[in-house]
Amino acid sequence: FSNSMTDPIDTLALHWSRENYPHGDPVVPSDLSAFEGRYDVVLSKELKDYFLRLNGSESGSGGPFDQDYLSFWHLDQIGPLSEQTSYLDLPDARTWFVFADYLLWSHAYVVRLNGSAYAPEPIAVVYGTSLVHVAASFGDFVTSYVKRDLNVLFPPMPASQS
Repeated sequence: FSNSMTDPIDTLALHWSRENYPHGDPVVPSDLSAFEGRYDVVLSKELKDYFLRLNGSESGSGGPFDQDYLSFWHLDQIGPLSEQTSYLDLPDARTWFVFADYLLWSHAYVVRLNGSAYAPEPIAVVYGTSLVHVAASFGDFVTSYVKRDLNVLFPPMPASQS
């Protein structure tokens, strides 16, 4: 394993261990390939490492919650916004994938996926019908999450949603 001070997945694993926050059963590489094939996307190395090692919280969607009431979903629970909700009418909803939520979907965390492992994978928070960008990558989100950066975890709601 790499240095836990620089690898966000190592850092997350250590953080969850210290918080006694149990993770899910890790997936195997064929699960990742099946997911990528189903949605015609390519997961970054960080996301692959995350699912191969942690795969969300113990039960994934719906709990258990961490100290801030977030649930991290299992790979087999993740899907594009276009499948997860019918009320969010974004032209690119099929490219944003829900991977975590706050208090049973008071708001959700999404990552943008596409067909390239080298393309940016920004993270956004879904507030009602709006997306608020909070991190440039999954690794950046994880680093902010471990630091409990409230501007990333709970960004200000857009004026149209408040």
